[in-house]
Amino acid sequence: MSFNAEQMVIAVGEVVSLTLDIDPQGQPVNGVMAHLSFDPDVVEVLDVTLTDHLPLVLAKTLIDNQKGEVSFAAGILGQTITEEFSVAALALKLKAGTLGTSITPADIFTTTDVSGPQGSVLAEATGTSLKTETSSVYLPIVMR
Repeated sequence: MSFNAEQMVIAVGEVVSLTLDIDPQGQPVNGVMAHLSFDPDVVEVLDVTLTDHLPLVLAKTLIDNQKGEVSFAAGILGQTITEEFSVAALALKLKAGTLGTSITPADIFTTTDVSGPQGSVLAEATGTSLKTETSSVYLPIVMR
């Protein structure tokens, strides 16, 4: 699990779109659940759009910019995906310059996962870094 860009240079107030990509490396995937937390003083999540790769919404997308939380879950029935795909697009706005902030899973072993018929297939997840001219924001997801 990773964002589509390792690093982006953006201005405070600029809106960017990042995709959350899954690379199952040939393992069958039929579901993704993500619970992310972030610093709401620095980052604002404007929207999360699930892709059609996992068309079944298992948990409604929730964005709480006061608490700094995002969560969603999606899946597919009767089939699996074994090739790399995007599960969601996140529209983010950098509200302030910072030396570092992150988007991280709330609990990587029970609430953030990539799964298939045999169970969890999540081996690693990496984040992205949003930078301004004077500071940066790091958005890691999970390392397992």
